[in-house]
Amino acid sequence: MNMRGQIPDFLKASKSGLLAGKRVWITAAAVAVLAIVFLLLPGGNGRPPGRLLTEDAGRGKLVVTISASGTLQPTRSVDVGSELSGTLEAVLVEENDRVKRGQVIARLDTAKLEDAVVKSRATVAQMEATVAEVRANLSRLRHVAELSGGKVPSKNELE
Repeated sequence: MNMRGQIPDFLKASKSGLLAGKRVWITAAAVAVLAIVFLLLPGGNGRPPGRLLTEDAGRGKLVVTISASGTLQPTRSVDVGSELSGTLEAVLVEENDRVKRGQVIARLDTAKLEDAVVKSRATVAQMEATVAEVRANLSRLRHVAELSGGKVPSKNELE
């Protein structure tokens, strides 16, 4: 058996078989790349490309809403009181609102206070009228005492 003659023939056959296998793989890879490119391009699926909606960019109002869950704790707790007692007409802030020094947070119903002021003014006017009446009476009694030489009215009446 002559092995030397068979080895070169064997090597030639295996080289041509390797080249043929490489060609098959290269061809398959090229077909796969073309198929991927064809599918990724617009209209590559056989349908016309879809219509894209566009709009001009512009300035507008951006509304951001943040939602979270948890427990809130006040930074500082303050008891609020009033020097006057009465009925509240309006509360101008909500619980946990931030307030500034001097900010009005509530209004009292002042109807009862205004009635008390009117009543007090009426009492003052009545007392002023009483004082005027007493002064007039005193003036009259002094005049009578002067005319009578101190005999009428008596000292008790003048006091």
